[in-house]
This record gives sequence, structure tokens and C-alpha cells, in this order.
Amino acid sequence: MPQISRQKFYSKGVGLVEVILAVALFGLFATALIGLLMSSYGSDVQASQRDVALLHAQEGIEAAWSIRRQAWNLLENGVHGLDNSSGHWTFAGTSEAIDDDYTRTVSIADACRDGGGEIVDCADPGSVVDVHTKKVTVQVDYTSINGIGNLVELVSYLTTWQTDDWIQTNWVGASGQTVWSDNTRYASDDGNVNVATAGQVTLAPLTGGGCGTNVWSFTTDAEYVYTPGEIEIAGGFAQLVSAPGGVSDLTINPGFTTDISGWSYADWNQGGGEADVTGGWQSVGGNPGGWVYITVPAGSNDEVGGYGYQSFTTTVNNPSATVSFDWQVSQYDATPNTFKLYVFVDSSPGAPVIGQEVWSSGEITSTQSWNSQINIDVSSKLATAGTYYLKIAAWVETPGGPSNGPFQIGYDNVVLNWQQSSNYPTTRPTIGPSSSHLVSGIDRWTSFTETANKNGGEIYYQLSDDNGATWQFWNGASWTIAGPADYNQASVVNSAIQNFSTTSAQIIFRAFLESDGAAFVQLDEISISCSQYYDWTFLEPAEYVYDANNIEVGSGIARLKTSGATVNGFSSPFIDSLEFDTAEGLYVEVLPIFGNIYAAVYQGPGDDGWVKTFTIDGSGNISNTTIDQLEFDMYNGFEPDLIHVAGDVYAVAYRGSGADGFVATLTIDNFGNISNTTIDRLEFDTNNGREPSIVQVSATVYAVAYRGPGDDGWVKTFTIDGSGNISNTTIDRLEFDTNNGRRPDLIHVAGDVYAVAYQGPGDDGWVKTFTINGSGNIGNLIIDNFEYDTANGFEPDLIHVAGDVYAVAYRGSGADGWVRTFAIDGAGNISNVIIDSLEFDSSNGYEPSVVHWFDDYYAVAYRGNGNDGFVAMFTVDNTGNTSDSVIATYEFDTVNANAPSLIALSSDYLAVGYTGPGADGWVKTIQISESGSYSTTNPSIVPINALTVADLDTWASFTETANKNSGEIYYQLSDDNGATWQFWNGASWTSSGVPVNSGNTAVEVNANIASFPTTTGQIMFKAFLSSNGAQSVELDNVQIGWGQAAGAGGTGYATNGWLESSAFDMGGDASVNIITWEETVPSCNPDCDIKMQVRTAPDAAGLPGSWTAWYGDNGPGTYFTNSGGSIIPADLNFNRWVQYRAELVGDGVNTPSLESVKINYLP
Repeated sequence: MPQISRQKFYSKGVGLVEVILAVALFGLFATALIGLLMSSYGSDVQASQRDVALLHAQEGIEAAWSIRRQAWNLLENGVHGLDNSSGHWTFAGTSEAIDDDYTRTVSIADACRDGGGEIVDCADPGSVVDVHTKKVTVQVDYTSINGIGNLVELVSYLTTWQTDDWIQTNWVGASGQTVWSDNTRYASDDGNVNVATAGQVTLAPLTGGGCGTNVWSFTTDAEYVYTPGEIEIAGGFAQLVSAPGGVSDLTINPGFTTDISGWSYADWNQGGGEADVTGGWQSVGGNPGGWVYITVPAGSNDEVGGYGYQSFTTTVNNPSATVSFDWQVSQYDATPNTFKLYVFVDSSPGAPVIGQEVWSSGEITSTQSWNSQINIDVSSKLATAGTYYLKIAAWVETPGGPSNGPFQIGYDNVVLNWQQSSNYPTTRPTIGPSSSHLVSGIDRWTSFTETANKNGGEIYYQLSDDNGATWQFWNGASWTIAGPADYNQASVVNSAIQNFSTTSAQIIFRAFLESDGAAFVQLDEISISCSQYYDWTFLEPAEYVYDANNIEVGSGIARLKTSGATVNGFSSPFIDSLEFDTAEGLYVEVLPIFGNIYAAVYQGPGDDGWVKTFTIDGSGNISNTTIDQLEFDMYNGFEPDLIHVAGDVYAVAYRGSGADGFVATLTIDNFGNISNTTIDRLEFDTNNGREPSIVQVSATVYAVAYRGPGDDGWVKTFTIDGSGNISNTTIDRLEFDTNNGRRPDLIHVAGDVYAVAYQGPGDDGWVKTFTINGSGNIGNLIIDNFEYDTANGFEPDLIHVAGDVYAVAYRGSGADGWVRTFAIDGAGNISNVIIDSLEFDSSNGYEPSVVHWFDDYYAVAYRGNGNDGFVAMFTVDNTGNTSDSVIATYEFDTVNANAPSLIALSSDYLAVGYTGPGADGWVKTIQISESGSYSTTNPSIVPINALTVADLDTWASFTETANKNSGEIYYQLSDDNGATWQFWNGASWTSSGVPVNSGNTAVEVNANIASFPTTTGQIMFKAFLSSNGAQSVELDNVQIGWGQAAGAGGTGYATNGWLESSAFDMGGDASVNIITWEETVPSCNPDCDIKMQVRTAPDAAGLPGSWTAWYGDNGPGTYFTNSGGSIIPADLNFNRWVQYRAELVGDGVNTPSLESVKINYLP
């Protein structure tokens, strides 16, 4: 077996020192190794912490980018935290804790640029804030693993590069455009701005003739036209001139010295059997010399007398005249019942009448010697030049029984003397200014005042609005052309001058100075005042502050809101009627003019074209007579269609002579006065122009659809300016149907899109769309067409309901009356289907006229069974759904009602014009029947903005148009934009003791508004609608008038003015970010300025819905004042429509100029 060798080694043992050293070395190496490992781990953690902080910072930058994308104006300067719990990033608080380890802040600050556009520190000289750039700084704070605080910071700059701009640089197209289309137009202004220069809005220049009071003081001869020798200007008077010398005369043979020549005698009431009275002459015994006697012999039970008389003639009116004479009683016996001597001055011969004497002796009771009567005034008997009779008469009445008498009276030296030391002309010479008084901005003539010394004479007046080419007088109903003797006293002119035409903005008077020859007539002064006025029309709810629970605003009415209201139908009978033409009144169309003034245009007697005006008050009462009338075509005026152009100017399209198509212009002022002639006329079709329908396209462009040659459907365009001048030719034309285009009804859809409903081929019902731009150019192609009734579509009447929804009323199959709804979008595309249909009359529905009444309620007037007149009520909601049946039908004429024309007066009343019995022209008013309750707390409504007037002299008038139904409306006024309110306490306007929820009636305000303070040039009203709970109170209009200071203008500018833009469609719900504008502001004292406001509205069926308040930098009611750019408050975000308002402030000498406006938005 193998042998194992074992060896044993011998050594010494290990010492303690060695052990200790070994352990120490091991510890040293182990510690080093562990330290190395720990250091590596700490570095890794710190790096990780920083990476996380960087990620959080980058996320903060990205969050800011996200917020910028939502809306630029959400990037508010300051330090913010972040939150995304809603699914998108928003700012929240001032910081944000993340995982309890990190704190993140996002700082937003302005960014500034230098003149070269480079970003620089905002503290650098010359730096300018760039509102289109923001500096974003994100900081993340944390504590590292080693306990040391750390910070990560990222900086980024954000801009508005993804946004769009709405820019306006020109306003010369003027006001009147509610929705943005023509980039040179805008919605409205207060009359104190001037837009006549392209690229500028300035305050209106005051060029003299401010609308206030003008005084003619007759101090400068050259300023007046008159006839020298009859009138002179002297000492501040226009006065009559007396002819040289005077005139006088007296009776002949007054002393009877040699005979009785020139005198006659006659018995007075002497009958058969009575004493025989005699008269004669005695040569001696007079006073002195000859004399005349009247003797009454003795008698019983007699009533007799006698008189001597002489005729004389005056050559002037109202001379001074006296009678002097001597008389005696030479015989007297016993006691008569009466015995008197009388003197008469009569205008006719024959026996005098007791009671008309100029002098009486009283009862004579005895004889008496000669007695003198001196200078008895008889002037009152000689009113006009002519022949008169002086009579000296004795009268005796004796008792029955024994005879009494004789009685004898004698007279001598009888003299009647008349004279006139002055001899003024009696031809009514005239005087007037050599030129008209021209005014600016007039709305109404308000007063006519004379100061004069008439001395028994009179002054009459005529007025002219064409510098004296024609003269007018007030005939009791209207101002009309005056004949030679047609004129009015000043008091009549003053009461009627509000009805005098303002179309030419000029006035001149002619004064007739009337004297009887003796009256010295002096005209000291004439003053004529005019006023401007502003109307609050209650069309835009956003322009008023009110309690929406108790008041509703819309369609031109502010009214108490009903609680539990029910529409029951129509009240019977009709309210009122007017037969405005008793001969002929065909194709009647009724149009509101202003306030209570309405016009009817129609085919009148002889088939001529006529227009007449009348009034309908808020309760449906119609005036008993027409105000004015004009025969606008003396040959033919078939199927007229009337439209408002501008101011007092109106246009009427009609079929005239030869069945050609015509359009004529005329004026109708706010008081119903119609021009005496047409202004201009255009024959738009020389072959055929039947059944025209006219609409306004832009400021001066109009379109007319009609049945033209071959019965085809045509539309043509032309221009009418604000003065009524019509272009000589048409601009463009379109034949929209080459087969049949009967009874077209043309309406505007949106933008450049128009729709026409008509009776087309096969008499079916058609509607087509096409474009007409603001210059009058018509698209060559039809956009879309729709046959809404494939059987019959006679006499269609097309109306917009809401959004894309339209309704057409027409006569369909079987002559039944139909209403159908369909859609037309803003691009002109028509739905292929009917939304809903309603047969409003299953028997007859001829010539329907449909109107929107209120809310979802509509009414249609038509000729029904028996040719009687009917009106039916139904509903159409905003989606086009109609009621299943009519709510009510009312028969307004039981005999005849051809071609009715229906208009809504208010939510309570309708008016219908039509051809009635005998083919006469009629208008009637109809009332709705409803039930419900109304607030009894007198809720109020106040305009958002005060009316500010430049060069204010006085507040002139306060007028309400309302339907109160026995309720009332009370008012308070403010001159400090509503900070304090005042009422009339019976003696003055005061803010002390103002009644709660009450005030003064409109009548009281109007009577005292002239004393309302004018210092601030501002006025605002608060209206309280008062009801007992059953009364429906509606406020249709408030109008405040004012006059400028005398001589306002001359040089300088208005001190305040505002302009509101059209509503701009941003294409969808958008954020409105920034407003900037370009301006030139001169150095002024006080400062001139331009300040802006912005508001937005949601979309409501293609039009602006309810507007927000007007916003500035700091919210509603404030202003943007930095033209370089201001961030628009985020409260206005996420609506579709935007509008700006510019206010210009001047010092009266200088004006700021607005040159462009830009609103930046993010669709």
C-alpha cells in the first residue's frame, strides 16, 4: 500500500500587535471602500433630483404654452401655480407642490423691445412693452439629498403668432350697419363725431348755426328784405312808416246859422193815432242864431220820437272821433213816463236802436236852457273806413189818460270830428331776413317767439324751408303752400312749428305788419329755436340695466314680464279705424315712420300713386284725419312698395305708366309732413315692372325684385343717396326665373346673400337665393332653389324667423291659406325639406301678409270667405315648428278686405291697411287678448350709458312712447351717469328726498326739463314701470331733446363724441386678446383723449345674442386708454361676436383723431 509521508513544521506563534495591526488595516480598507460606494450613490440621487426638477420646469413652460393657446389674456402678469385637474392647464394659486418634494412657480411678465424690435430689459431707456409678447419664467425649488436647497429655472417668450386680427381703418361709409360687411361703415354714433375724411374719426366741427336759438334783432338794415317807404329799420325795430301829414274831417253845417242844409229829419217809431212828431229850424234863439228843434205834441199813451241825421265818411280805420253839441229843453208838460235825448253813430241809415247810443241825457224832468256836451268819444263806432250816420234823437213815452205835452228839444253846434294824425300803410307790407337760418344736426324746430309793439295792429307770418322760393302757412292740420292772404299769428306758428319740415335744415320767416292806418306796429325781435334729440329704442337688451325677472327687453319694447301669461286670442271689436281715402285705395301698404306717425302708400283715385300720413297711438287709437298727403305719380301708381332711405327720405317702387317699373323718392318728417313734390325718379324697367319688392343693400345701394318682360322674374340694383337722389341707370340685373316670376318678395339673408319667394312656373311656390354685394353687383348664378309647394304658391310673403329658419305665407291649393317653414343658411343654401306646415284657413287665404308679433307668436292677415278680412294667430318656434292649428282668428271686416298689409304696433296691437268696401282705403287696429300677472314692485330700467351733449344750452323736451293700459311709468334723472338721481319736487330738481321706486311722470319731466342742470352736459333716465298686477305696462321709446347754446359753433369742435362699430363675426367661439389703435391727440386744456371699450356676444342664429357689458382694462364700465395695446379681460372670452366703442374727448378748440382700430383674437 502506498506510504503516506507526514511532515511536521515547527514555527513561532502570532503576536498581539500583529493582530491589532491587521484589524486596523482591514477597517481602513473597508471604510474607504464603503465611502467610495456611498459617494457614488449620493451623486446619482442628486442628479436624479435635478432631472426631475428640470422635467417639472419644462412641463411648466409647456403648461404656459397650453394656456396661451386657450386665450392670450389668460396669461396674467404675476406668480402662479398650476392645476390640470379639469383636463387642461390653468393657473391656480401662487405656487404648486409636487410630490411633497418640489415647489413650482410660473411667473408671467411683460416683455419689452427696443426701437429695432429686439427684446430688451424693460428697465432700459426707450424700451416699450410689447403686448403681443410675454416672458414666462418657471422655477422649481427642492432640497437635495444632502439637505442643500436647489433651484431650477427655465425662461421662454410667448407670442400671439397663431391669432387673427380684426382691423378697421375707414369709417366714411357712415353709420347704420349693425353687422360687419362694408369695412367703411359702423353701427351708430351720437352725432358729435365726423367721419367724412377717409381714415379719420374726429369730433364734429361746429361750423356755426348750432341747433339752439337764433335771434333776429332788426339792427342791421342790410340783413333784411322789405319795402322802403312802408317799413323801416330804426332803433332795433322793424316798424311801419307813416305817410306825410294826417287826415281828418267833420260834419257840415254844425251851427245851423242860415238853414238846415246837410241835415235831414225822420220820425222815429210813429204809428197811426199817435202824436205827430215834427222837426224844424228856427233862425233865432239858438246858441247863438239858428237852431233845430224836435217837437212832440201833447198826447196820451204814446211812444214816439224823431231824429235829425247827417252822413259822413271816414277814409281810415279806427280814427279818433268825438261829438260835441249844445242842447236845450224848451217845452215840458206834466210828467211823462220817459223823456230823453240820444246821440247815435250808426253804420246804416234808418231808425236808431236804444241801447246802441253813444250818449244819453238821462230822464228829462223840466225845461232847461242851452247846455253844452263836449268831446263825447265815438271812436269805437268807426272801426273801418266807410260811411256812417250821426243821429240826434228825442224819445217820449206818455201815460194813458189825459194828454201830456207838448215836449220840445232843441240842438245847435253839432260837430262830429274824426282825425288820424299818423297815416300808416294798411296794405300789410312784409319784412324778412335776406337769407335763411341754416343749422346743423337738427331734429325738430321747437319754438317761434316774437317781441313786438302792435298798438292795436297785428303781425302775421309765413315760413319757408327753401330760402323763400315757396312760402308756407299752418292750415290747422299741416304746413302747406300759402296764398297771398294765408298767414298765421306768432302764437299759431309757435304751436305748430314742431311740425315744420327739417329736411333742408333751414328756415326763414316773412312778417306781415298789419295796421288800420292809425296803429303804429313795431317788430322788436324774432327768435326761432330748434333742438336735437336722442331716442332710446329698447332694441338691444345689453344696452340697459334692469331686473330680468320682472322686465323683458326686445323688439323695441321694454315691458313688464308676465307671470303665468296666457294668450287668449283677439279682443273684439277692433280698436279704431280710419278711412283714409273715400274714393279709391288699392294695394295699400302701411309703414311706421316715427313714434306714433304712420304712412299708407297705395294706388289711389285715377290709379295714381298716393302716400298719406296719420297717427296711431300706443293704445291703437287712430287720428280722425290724415296729416298730409302727396300724389307721387299723377298717372299710375300700381302695387307700391315703400322703404325708408335715410333721415326723412323714403323711396317707393311701383308699376307706373305703360306698366313700366319706377322708383321715386320723397320726404316724410317725424311729424308726418310730406314733401310737396318727389325728389327724384328712376324708370328701372321700360317694358314691365309689376309687383316690385324693394330692399336696401348697403348705405346707398338698393335692389328691386319684380315681374318683368314675359312675366319673368327679375332683380335690379341702383343707388339712392341720403338726400333722395337716384342714379340715372341701374347697376346690375339678374333674371332669376326665365319662365315665371310673379309676386316676388325679396329679403336679405346674411352678408351678400338674398332670397326671393315668388309664384313660379305652374304657379307653384318657389324660393331662390343669389348674391348682391355692397356695390350693387349681382351674382350671375342662382345659389340654390327650392319648390316649397309643387301645386300652388300664390301671393307669397316671406319672413325671417330665427337663425336659418324662414317662413312663407301663401295661397295654396284650393285657395287655402298656408304657412310653411324651411331653412336657408348664411351661404344661401336652402334645405330640401319643409320643416313644418300650417293651414291657417282651409277655405280661402288670399293675399296673405304675415308678421312676427312677439315671442313665438305670428299673425297673418288675408282675404277669406266672402272676400271678408281676417287675421289669424299662430306660433313658430326658433327651430321652425309651427303650432298645430291657429290659436285664434278674427274677422276685422265683414264686407271686403282686399290685399291687406299687416304690421305689429306692439306686443298688444296690430294695424292692418287694406282695400275695403267701395274699394276705399282703410286702416284698422286690433288688440290681443291675454291674461297674466305683472310685478307690482315698480321695477326700473336704466340705460348703461348717459347721453352726453356738446355746447349744451338747455334740455328741451322729454317724451315717452308707451302703452300703459291704465298703469304708469315714473322717471328720475341723473346728470352724473347715475351716481345720484334727481326728481322734480314741484319747485326744483333735487336729489334730496327722491321717492323710492318712483318719480315724475313723463308729462311732469317734460314740463320742467328746461331747468334740469346742464353743467356736465350729461343726462340719464331711470324708468319705473308701475302696475297694479293686472296692467301690462310697455315702454316703446324715450326721447330727450336739447338745444345748443346760441351761436354754438362758429369755430372749434364738439367736446365729446362716441362711435360704436358694427358687430364682427370671429367665426366661432373665440378669445378676444388685445385692442390697439392709432391716434393723433393734440395738446389740449383740459386734456384731449381717445378711450375705448369692447363687448362680446354669443351667436344667436347667425346674429349677435345678448351682449356683455362694455369692458375696459379693469372690467365693466371702465375704459382702455393705452393706444399702444391693452389686454382685454378674459371675461369676454369664448363668444362669437365682438364690437368696439370709441369715445373721443376734446376741449372745444381741438379734436383728437382716431385712425385705426385693431382687435386681436384667437378663433
